[in-house]
Amino acid sequence: MKKTARRLRKDKRGILATEHEDSVMVADWLRWHKIFFLHIPNEGKRSWNEGKKQKRIGMRKGAPDFLIFPPPLYRPQACGTALELKRLEDGRAEKEQEDFLEQIGKYGWHTMICYGGDEAIKRLKELGYGKKGEEGG
Repeated sequence: MKKTARRLRKDKRGILATEHEDSVMVADWLRWHKIFFLHIPNEGKRSWNEGKKQKRIGMRKGAPDFLIFPPPLYRPQACGTALELKRLEDGRAEKEQEDFLEQIGKYGWHTMICYGGDEAIKRLKELGYGKKGEEGG
């Protein structure tokens, strides 16, 4: 996957945004634009027993954070967009995440790894997501 320059986004107190805060930012942007999406809740710690139960019903390590179901305006042949969101400062895609994105790409999905909410929204706009007729999405 191609890596892009990272721009650190800090809150008013100068504290680097967490991956959760960036995920909320992306989810709010998608909702505001009425884009049908799903967030996959793979993050977080689980007990061994709970992890086993979740894996049995289909949870997979490496699944992307967001599945955005409409195809991108500028890639209409794609099924949708699979977005993996990483933290700006120390985020790094794991091998399982890269492998999952590669696999889903074979089924016609556009895939991307973004570092921070700002980059994710910028790249979604570049793909043509957002309100039609609005400057920059």
